[in-house]
Amino acid sequence: MNTPDTAQEIIRMLEQNYAGYQDKYSKYQTEILNARMQLLESSNEPVELDQAIRTYLAAFHEGHIRLDSQYTRQHSAAQPNMSYSPRLKLSNDWIWLTIPSFDDRWRDKIKDLLAEHQAEIIDGRTLVIDLRENSGGSDESYSALLPFVMSGAFQITGMQVLSTPDNIKAWEALPHQFPDMSDETKAQVHSLTENMSAHPKQFVNMGDSLSYTIPPEEFGGVQKNPSKVIVIQSKKTASSAEQFLLAAKQSHKVVRIGENSAGVLDYANMRQFDLASGHRTLWLGTTRSLRVSQGLGIDEIGIVPDIKLDHDTLFNDDVLEMAIRSHIAKKL
Repeated sequence: MNTPDTAQEIIRMLEQNYAGYQDKYSKYQTEILNARMQLLESSNEPVELDQAIRTYLAAFHEGHIRLDSQYTRQHSAAQPNMSYSPRLKLSNDWIWLTIPSFDDRWRDKIKDLLAEHQAEIIDGRTLVIDLRENSGGSDESYSALLPFVMSGAFQITGMQVLSTPDNIKAWEALPHQFPDMSDETKAQVHSLTENMSAHPKQFVNMGDSLSYTIPPEEFGGVQKNPSKVIVIQSKKTASSAEQFLLAAKQSHKVVRIGENSAGVLDYANMRQFDLASGHRTLWLGTTRSLRVSQGLGIDEIGIVPDIKLDHDTLFNDDVLEMAIRSHIAKKL
């Protein structure tokens, strides 16, 4: 496939299927148009074409757009040799739980780690949840944390999905991509795609309400202890990790420290779109949070912590622990 065809396909896919296209185009029109022109004028050389595609995608300032290519791999911002496995460190005063990722592959590991150390977690020590490097994954991966973190029910803002033929196909493919998906979730996906089919080229509400109250019985109840929870966030804390922050900030047990989170949450639920060449896959956010229409979007702003720390303190483990001990714990 030649460059103009690939470029046009990329442009069409975003214009038709990316839930944030109109919002981002209104804000970054000049940058997007310039990058689009560069993409259309790019050579047919695969590496150069991939670079032009990624430059175009970057013009949208969106963390839920990604190109996967057989020709090149996108540079990862993760630390070299960084372990994404959750880990727990015990001390006399703290239970320090580091969770570098909420990716599905770590969901059971997080759950098992919490179950293994539940006795220590509820014995009265402060629980520290370190999300400094957590760029997101799946909301289900943090579900096992909620009984220890939440002090009661919490609210989630609703979202809408953009109904297009490509998006419908991408959502319909989910049960095949995730064979262990529960029957309940399969039924929800089926109901959603039927609703999307009935309302083409529209944003379709993913539910009946603008927001939802999640009662304790739906996330395993509320543990009395730990009575104090510190959540550490940074500008790398993104996507589903930010969804966790939005829940945690509603708990009177929690104090969030660090810096503003990444601000990558308003347009989400990335779906896979294989390009005609067979060598590239485009991932696009297909949903838009109702926060956006309410003027409460967090993209490029982030979620503000309760207590701010400068970046150098935040990423120096020894200094950070001293800061928590000497300043923050007194305010809990």
